Amino acid sequence: MRGRVNKLAQAEATLWQYLNSYQLQPLAPCRWLLVMGCADTRVAEYSAQLYHQGRAQHLLFSGGRGRVTKTQFAQSNDTEASVFADIAHAQGVPKEHLYCEPTATNTAENVTRSFEFFRTGPVAEFSGSEPLLVVCRNIYRPRVAATLQRWQPEQAFLLASPPLTYAQFVSAQQTLPGVRHSMVGEINRLVHYPQRGWLPPVAIPEGVMQAYQVLLQAGFSEQLVG
Repeated sequence: MRGRVNKLAQAEATLWQYLNSYQLQPLAPCRWLLVMGCADTRVAEYSAQLYHQGRAQHLLFSGGRGRVTKTQFAQSNDTEASVFADIAHAQGVPKEHLYCEPTATNTAENVTRSFEFFRTGPVAEFSGSEPLLVVCRNIYRPRVAATLQRWQPEQAFLLASPPLTYAQFVSAQQTLPGVRHSMVGEINRLVHYPQRGWLPPVAIPEGVMQAYQVLLQAGFSEQLVG
C-alpha cells in the first residue's frame, strides 16, 4: 500500500512540475495583461499584484460561464470575467484599467474573442507587435501557450501564474483527488487536441507520459476528452 501511495505521489509531482513550470521565464513589463478566466480566483488576485508591480497598464479578463464556473458563480449569476474584474478592483486596480470579454467558454474562445476585442473594442490600441502578458491557472500553462500558438501564431507572449507550491495549489480550492483528475485531464488534452486541429503538436517528455499513465491507471480519469 505504501509503495502505491509513493508511486502516485511521485507521478503527481512529475505532472505538477511539467505543467506549472511550462515556459517559465522572467516577466517583463507589458502594456496589456490578458487574464484567462477559470474557477481559481487566485488568478485574479495575482493579476492585481502584477498590475501593482508595474507589469501591465491594462487588464483584460476573458471568460463567460464555463462548465465549472456556471455553478460556482451561480449565486451572483456573474461571468468569470466580471468576477475576476471585481476581485482586481477590490485589490486597488482602477476601474478604468479593467476590461471584460464575458463570452468565452473555452480556451480557444478566450484567445480568439480577446483578440477580437483588442481589434474592435473601446480600448487603448493594442499592437500585435508588442508582447502580451498572459495570466492563467498554474496547470493550464501548456494548453494556454499552445492555444495562443494555434490561433495567434505571430503574437509574442509571456506566461504568468500565481506563485504557489503544490501544497498551496491543492489546499485552497480543490482536493488532492480533484487536482489529480485535473492534471491528468490537461495531459490528455495536450495529446488529443492536436489530433482534432485545436492545438499544434505539443512535446511531452517521456517521464511525464509515464506519470500520466500511472495516475490514469489508478482511476484518475474524470477529466478525459478522448
